[in-house]
Amino acid sequence: MKLSIVVPVYNAQEVLAHTIDSLLSQNWTDIELILVNDGSTDRSGEICRNYAEKEPRIRLVEQENAGVSAARNAGIRAASGDYITFVDADDAVLPEMYTEMLGAMDRADAQLAVCGVAEQTQSGAPLGCTTHAEGVFEGKTAIGTETVSLLQEHLMHSMSNKVYCLSLLRTHKLLVDTSTDLGEDLLFNLQYLRTIERMVFLEPCYFLYIHPDAGSSVTRYRPGKFAMMQKLYRETAAFAHDMGCPEDSRRQARFLFVKWTWSCYFDLYHPSCPLRAKARTLAIQETLETEELQYCAANCRLQGRMDQILAGAIVKKRILRIKLLARGIRFVKIRLGGLYSRMQNKRTNA
Repeated sequence: MKLSIVVPVYNAQEVLAHTIDSLLSQNWTDIELILVNDGSTDRSGEICRNYAEKEPRIRLVEQENAGVSAARNAGIRAASGDYITFVDADDAVLPEMYTEMLGAMDRADAQLAVCGVAEQTQSGAPLGCTTHAEGVFEGKTAIGTETVSLLQEHLMHSMSNKVYCLSLLRTHKLLVDTSTDLGEDLLFNLQYLRTIERMVFLEPCYFLYIHPDAGSSVTRYRPGKFAMMQKLYRETAAFAHDMGCPEDSRRQARFLFVKWTWSCYFDLYHPSCPLRAKARTLAIQETLETEELQYCAANCRLQGRMDQILAGAIVKKRILRIKLLARGIRFVKIRLGGLYSRMQNKRTNA
C-alpha cells in the first residue's frame, strides 16, 4: 500500500528540513513525499530541490503563490498512492504514525483513519495531547455521531492527523475549497466523511502540531470571521442531519457554533484588531442579534460551568460580560499560552 504525503511549502526555511526528515524517517517506507512549493520567496524552494535530488521518494511540484488549499489540491492531483495524507511544513509526525494508521485501516477495512494530536510551542515546550477512545465506526449514523464528538475535541478540524483513500477523492472529485483560508480543512473532511462506510480512530498522539506564533494567520483578527463561523456551523448541522445523528449530537453541533462565536470575540482583543472600543461593542452586538446564534446558545449541550457561562452570556446578551471575558481569556492565551493550552487539553480529555 503506497502512501502519498502532501506537504504545502511557503517560506518555511527554518523548519522545513526537520519536517521532511521526520517524514522520511517513517517506519512505513512505501511512500511518495510530494513537496508543493507555493511560490516561496525564501530558501524553501532550494531546500526542496536539494532533497528531491537526493531522495527518489520525493516529488517536487512548483507553483506560483496561490495559498495552502491550492497547494494541497496540486498535491492531490500529483499523487499516485493508494492512500493520501497532508502535513504542514512546520509540523512533525512520530516514526510509527503511518505504519499504525495504515495497519488499522487494513484490519478494519476502513476508508479513514484518525489519530490523537500532541501539541508543543515553537520552542519545543510540550502542551499536552488531545485524544479519544479507540474504535471502529461503521455506517452513516455511527460515523456522523463520532465526527461531531471529535469536533468537540478539536480532532476533526485538521487534515493532518488523518489518512484518506485517494481513490475516493478521485471518484467524488473532492478538493479543498480555495475560496477561504478559514475552516477549509473541516469543510473538506465533512465532504469526505459523507463518502465512506467505515472510520477508525487510534488513541496514540502520533501527530505533532506546532503552535503558531501570535502574529500568524491562524491567530490574528479577521474581518468577516463570524460569517465564516456561521457557514461552518450550517455545514456541520447539515452533515449531522444527513448522517442521521441523534438529537444529542445536534445539540453538540450547536455548542460548536457558540464556541466558534467566542473565538470571534477573543479576536476582537487581539493586537492586530484595528477596531476601537465602540466598534468592538457594535461587532459583538450584531452577532447577538443573530437568531441562529440565539437558538444554538439556548438549545445546545453544555458540559460544565464554563460552557454555561459562555452560552448564557449570549442568550442574555450580556455585552459587558462578553467583553470582560473575551479580554481576559485573550490575555491568558497571549501571556500564558502554554498554561491555557494545557487547561484546554485537560478540559477536552476530562
